Amino acid sequence: MLESIQIRLHFANARIEMKREIAIELKEASELKKVAEDLANFFSRPERKVKYTGEDFKLEDIYPLSDESAAVVYQKTGGKRVAIFFFYVGKKRWEYLIPSDSHIVGMESFAMYKLDIERINFGFNFVHRETGEEG
Repeated sequence: MLESIQIRLHFANARIEMKREIAIELKEASELKKVAEDLANFFSRPERKVKYTGEDFKLEDIYPLSDESAAVVYQKTGGKRVAIFFFYVGKKRWEYLIPSDSHIVGMESFAMYKLDIERINFGFNFVHRETGEEG
């Protein structure tokens, strides 16, 4: 139990200590910003099939969550806002998810399993590939 708490604190601290340069890059002059603006244009297209309310989307802000994820907020012309979760996949491209409340609860629960697996795998992370020795 104590190890699990220590691992959770480690990940929490890592998130807090995200490099300032990465956060600035994600927020301001990034490939993510271009992808986010392209998505706003896609959602705003008049001929889009699933455009029930006819609203247009405008990129409002990007909130870096880690070095490979961000919450991107759009404002709709009707006054509502939408938050979209962007994540970087395999050092190749940005993907996104519009999470429901159920998705968010599920991911919060998933974090417990992920932390337990990281606790189990922790010792394996320091085994030298060539020698098989720890350290």
